[in-house]
Amino acid sequence: MPLVSKKKKVDIKNKAEETLTASASRRKVKKGPGSSRTAYYIVAAVVVVALAVFGVAYYQTYVAPFRRAIITVDGTVVVRMGTFLERAKISGSSGMGTLQPLTNEYLIKQGAPRYGISVTPEDIDRELRARAAGSDNVTIGDAEFKEWYRQLLNDSKVSDGRYREMVGSSLLASRLQEYMALQIPDELEHAHVYAISVGTYEEAAKVKERVDAGEDFGELARELSMDPNKEKDGEIGWFPKGATVGNNKYDPFYLQAGAVSDPMAMMEDPTSTEPPSFYYVLMVEEFAVRQVEAEFLPEVRATAFQDWLNAEMDLHTIRWGGWDGKDNNSYGSETDAWVNWQLSKDKPKS
Repeated sequence: MPLVSKKKKVDIKNKAEETLTASASRRKVKKGPGSSRTAYYIVAAVVVVALAVFGVAYYQTYVAPFRRAIITVDGTVVVRMGTFLERAKISGSSGMGTLQPLTNEYLIKQGAPRYGISVTPEDIDRELRARAAGSDNVTIGDAEFKEWYRQLLNDSKVSDGRYREMVGSSLLASRLQEYMALQIPDELEHAHVYAISVGTYEEAAKVKERVDAGEDFGELARELSMDPNKEKDGEIGWFPKGATVGNNKYDPFYLQAGAVSDPMAMMEDPTSTEPPSFYYVLMVEEFAVRQVEAEFLPEVRATAFQDWLNAEMDLHTIRWGGWDGKDNNSYGSETDAWVNWQLSKDKPKS
């Protein structure tokens, strides 16, 4: 077999090395741009992920809570957190103290048209001007009214549309209350109420035991009561249906004729931490239809309106939302704490 010369072998080897070097160079040239694009894509992906994480965190912290449904009626969201906080700030109420008024407001808006009651934009204009004037007998010019209204919106930090909506709701509630008041007859069923006042809860409980055992209420009143009405067997008067007795607002219509209530504390100031002034028990001697006296009319009318609201609530499925509870959709202590924290941000520091 012929042998390849040494020189030819060297040439072949050199050519092979040159070929390998050129190929490697070409590969390097091709790899450069691809590597840069890959790095760019990686950086872009990291930025996108970071922005997404930031966006989600921002939404969860600064957007989602304010979009959460707070009051839902029959499956329809009627108040969301943003509006809820705004109304609480304007009224100066707590979170819990804002739930029922806003719920009532919605029920009134839905119920008032059934009685032909409505409020027009012109009604709202007249009400605003009346508020600006401060008296029915005073009129103010357009420039003065505009300045008053501008300052009002600035101080309350609320939009014109929102404030007009609130005024309209207030007018609608007033008109519905007036309508309900007119439906109350001049004569109502009354309870003839008697009371015995004593110094301690134990003494009041003993009075009840003795009456339940058959002793005469009037005789016990003359014997034991601390009240001047003891001379009239403890009589305190006739109370129409819708009126209550005492500052604990006891409804005498809970009792049957001749029955005695459980002992109740008499507090001069219901918010005080001081011990009760005395304790008392009530007894209804009889029921009868009588003319309603003027002193009872405000409470009777307010009770009639509240009874209507209660009946309306029974007609609907009402849900107060938040993020408490297993279903993550109930207004509880956690939600209320967050709401009150939000409300505290706008309060001036003392």
